[in-house]
Amino acid sequence: MIMPCPSAAYAPRCGAGGGQLYRSTSGQVLVSAEAPAVAFDWRRLVMAVYLTGAVVLVLRLFLGWLTARRLIGASEYVPAVRAYQSSQILAPMTIGVFSPRVVLPADWRNWSEETLAAVLLHEREHVSRRDTAVTVMARINTCLLWFHPLAWGLERILATTAEYACDAAAVRRLGARER
Repeated sequence: MIMPCPSAAYAPRCGAGGGQLYRSTSGQVLVSAEAPAVAFDWRRLVMAVYLTGAVVLVLRLFLGWLTARRLIGASEYVPAVRAYQSSQILAPMTIGVFSPRVVLPADWRNWSEETLAAVLLHEREHVSRRDTAVTVMARINTCLLWFHPLAWGLERILATTAEYACDAAAVRRLGARER
């Protein structure tokens, strides 16, 4: 559709945001009311994808924190071993960043004394090394840099290295690898 416009100076006010200016045979300035072509904004799409990934991983981290709090709240402290026990887990673990706690599965009483000593040494080594704080920092790094494969690799390498280091410390303190 072509609309008349008083002059080229008034063309922006006549709706020529992206339209074309024409002169009629009588010299009158005409403005086409064609809709301007909208360019696709890749930056917005990339930002939306990034933020979606980051929000999903932050929610995952938050839900893990809530689950850990619930687990500690439902655990029972056992003064004899200075640790908590829970029927909700199957393997021993250390939970908490600011006040880490060792949590044992409910069947820990069936373990031999040597096994219990090795497990407690291993888990307490996690506490003394502050591995839970390092793990949380690695997970925050993964939340922010989720698109980078090295962020995921770093998280796995730190977790594996912490396990090996705690195993080695427990073996050193027990004195015999077989035990």
